[in-house]
Amino acid sequence: MVAVHGGGAYNVLPIQADGRLGRVSGILKEVGSGPHASQAAAHPSAVIFDRFGRLLTADQGTDKLSVISLSNGEPMVADRCKVIAGSGPSSIVLDHNGKRLFVAHALNGWSLASTITRRQAGFWIALIRFGLRLWARWLC
Repeated sequence: MVAVHGGGAYNVLPIQADGRLGRVSGILKEVGSGPHASQAAAHPSAVIFDRFGRLLTADQGTDKLSVISLSNGEPMVADRCKVIAGSGPSSIVLDHNGKRLFVAHALNGWSLASTITRRQAGFWIALIRFGLRLWARWLC
């Protein structure tokens, strides 16, 4: 899966037997905007896999973190949470054991951390526990 920043979507690209990427087989179009002047539309900016194979994403244009699942090659939102309005989450990384998600925000310079927990049938990115104005802008 890739984030299409300018197109406001996540695209699924299958890996062929010879290792090349195939044609787009699924698209998840994002909609929305944020209060910052740079947030006129959705701008997916990051996609990572966790150790369980889930897709975690950040959308700089809508201030959302999402968990995306694949069903028969089609992406769908399994869970989602909003972050600080106008912050523009742009980069995400998991710690070494995959239990803490770090988020760098391009529009306000904040670096935030949250714990990933299980909730009912889906997965939830827990409420952000603390925010630090660190030297984390390099992650953006």
